[in-house]
Amino acid sequence: MIANRSATASIANGLTVSSPNASQDVVIRNVTGIYNTVPTGAHVNFGTATGGFSIENCTSTQGTLYGGSVPTNFAANRPLAQVSGAVSDAAFSTAPLDGTLGLDTLNKRFYIRENGGTWSFIPIKTVTAAVISTTTVTGVTAETVLQGATIPANDPQTASVYQIVGYGVLTAASGDLGWTVRWGGTTGKVLAALPSTNAAPVITNGSFKYTVTVTFRSTSVVTAAMELLIDSSTTTNAAVPYIQTPTSATTVSTTSDTALVVDITPSASGDTVTLLGGYVEKVR
Repeated sequence: MIANRSATASIANGLTVSSPNASQDVVIRNVTGIYNTVPTGAHVNFGTATGGFSIENCTSTQGTLYGGSVPTNFAANRPLAQVSGAVSDAAFSTAPLDGTLGLDTLNKRFYIRENGGTWSFIPIKTVTAAVISTTTVTGVTAETVLQGATIPANDPQTASVYQIVGYGVLTAASGDLGWTVRWGGTTGKVLAALPSTNAAPVITNGSFKYTVTVTFRSTSVVTAAMELLIDSSTTTNAAVPYIQTPTSATTVSTTSDTALVVDITPSASGDTVTLLGGYVEKVR
């Protein structure tokens, strides 16, 4: 604690911090200033520094809290408790308080203790891929990747959930288009498939949007559902809905990096499917 109780006593700075070298860190913790007369400088004044700083719980009753060359290089924060699985009170040597954080390294989740002992989590987005450029598949009959992302090895765990959302415009010369969700690219395991969608039956520059949900029951057993809307009229913008999910779960390998994709199979040379936007994301 730094204090000046006199009505006339004045100081330039409560604490002046020397400049650490690039390979050094300075830790400033619990420095309290109680000032009857405001310092002419700051409670904590920094010199020019190339090293790192860690600053915690520094307060002042009045005046400028920080001054000088306020650091922009920071020392490493204290590490969180790390557990392979759900974080609970048992991960700590003594009962933790509400507000305590923990990291589930297996399922890639941040946990926080709140409400008198409840542990809640948010997923770390190990997979997040936004569509930032246009992809067009035109006039081919071979199955072709329209959208996808690489899922890291061993990322899927029990109760992991991934979502794919895509939208764009299409021209269906014959009315029939095949849509397939696969684990492992165009030759991988089929997770869900709409083998023939009829765009009422022919449409030019009609809108489409799909949502795919992929849920892992375990590290190797997965289920999926695909919902698809296709414009049936560019005048009324009425849409034809489609949905498909397999009748049973699919067994896949997750021990190596694998592409999770939505494929398209046009059935006529005049078919054109253009993906304009969307994303692939791990949501749980």
